[in-house]
Amino acid sequence: MEFEVFGIHAGLDVRTKVPWSETELMDLYEKIGQPCVILTTCHRFEIYSEIPVETAPILKRYEKEPIEIYTKSGKEAILHLLEVVNGLHSQIFGEDEILRQVKQAYEFSVHMHRCSSALHFIFQQAIKCGKEARTKYRMSQHPLSLAYIAVRSMGDVSGKKILLTGNGEIAARILNYLKDKPCEIMITARNKEHAASMLETVRHAVFVPFRQRYEAASQCDILCSATSAPHYVYRYFPCSKPLRLYDFASPRDIDPAFEHDPDASVYTLDTLAAIAKENENIRHQELGHVRKLIDQYAEMISACKEDAARNHTLLSLQQAVELVSRETYEYLEHKLDLNEREKSILKKFLNASMFRLMRTPIQEISRHYDQLEPETLNRLFRQP
Repeated sequence: MEFEVFGIHAGLDVRTKVPWSETELMDLYEKIGQPCVILTTCHRFEIYSEIPVETAPILKRYEKEPIEIYTKSGKEAILHLLEVVNGLHSQIFGEDEILRQVKQAYEFSVHMHRCSSALHFIFQQAIKCGKEARTKYRMSQHPLSLAYIAVRSMGDVSGKKILLTGNGEIAARILNYLKDKPCEIMITARNKEHAASMLETVRHAVFVPFRQRYEAASQCDILCSATSAPHYVYRYFPCSKPLRLYDFASPRDIDPAFEHDPDASVYTLDTLAAIAKENENIRHQELGHVRKLIDQYAEMISACKEDAARNHTLLSLQQAVELVSRETYEYLEHKLDLNEREKSILKKFLNASMFRLMRTPIQEISRHYDQLEPETLNRLFRQP
């Protein structure tokens, strides 16, 4: 049984040009047409599968864009997934958001009926590893979620006006960090119903109708936007006073033109990653423990996969023996004039003879499976 990962790493500009909506991911699952899990994060796109997937339709979307492509297989791919789950490949080292993103990607594959039993097992163990690492080690005591970093970078928000746009996970986390601070919070969304849960969380927050967001933005000190819109939610307007803008979206919510305004300070997914260096030193101190845990899970997953592969091979061999025996019997039954008793004896004799012939090869394959080349086994047991 194999395990593969195909990945694309791209910068913020490319991610803005080539976003993947839920509908597009659904279409991609249909085009791939085989068991897989598609993971899209702030700076990567990955497909995990048992056998390599056809990548031409995917790469066509990134044509002429500066991207980095990578592939891994077998235990190397398992290690990669475990490292991803634990945030070792994230822009923000050891960040917590990735565990939720991997879990969502796995659940979406299940929803699309594209998750095989092998992928079920691997992703369940990977998620378990991520949870265990965050529970046991100090990396989890120094949160590096985007929301946490952003709120810390705001400094003292006493008396500040903060406009929050969006009603997703990141927006909810920012609100949770700000709710007990002495600041004025405004929330805008497409309609008040979308913002209902957030307004319930912070009862002193003020709802701003979406059409009035620019008026509110011009009055606030801090603007945070975290939506899934495919276009700019805030196009540039001249800042009449110092304004901090936090753009948590990919593609971007906030017009890059703000970056040229001397009164504006713009924080994107990439710039927030740089701020995370403050906590990375502490997390790196626990890296040895996390890597040891990752290695333990990788060995366990690989061992279980090898057992599954061995059982699959032996079952395939037994099925091949049964097929030859059945086809031989059907051929002789048509050629010979046999009564029911003779037919029964012939069928039993053929089955017993075939399995007696293959008993030793089956036993030897079981004992020395790890020493055999997978391609050799595939050629031996490939049915005509």
